[in-house]
Amino acid sequence: MYDETFRQSYLNADLHRIIVAYKIGLVLNGPMQRLDETAPKKYAYAISRARNLVWALLIQAVFNDVKLTSTLDDFGGSLAKEADFRELLKRLASAKLLPVLRNVLATDSYSQKVADEKYSFLRTREIFQRCMNVAGDVHGWSKRPL
Repeated sequence: MYDETFRQSYLNADLHRIIVAYKIGLVLNGPMQRLDETAPKKYAYAISRARNLVWALLIQAVFNDVKLTSTLDDFGGSLAKEADFRELLKRLASAKLLPVLRNVLATDSYSQKVADEKYSFLRTREIFQRCMNVAGDVHGWSKRPL
């Protein structure tokens, strides 16, 4: 258990990436609100329950962005909650995450769960992996480590 928690890769991770990933969680209300405003009504409640999934996908969105280096330079040096960082995350949420989430939630296996208001699947690795597969197809993303 210790080795899984304190992997060598975490010790060698870029501090700026860790800070940005953590900060995304600190300012997650803004992107969640944007998703709530722009999501189709049939998915709005499900997406509002997918907070941890959205956090993980936003980290991947930032890490797969072509402007990653400047984002790390601009926002990875402190825990300040900059307005520009919030706006970046809101744009990524509506432009990149929403199409992925709509696509995945529309599949047969998940649309019935959403209709039945059973949202526990939103906390699984399976949904994250499916979202990443769709994001890979749509946006060219791959899973990026810290």
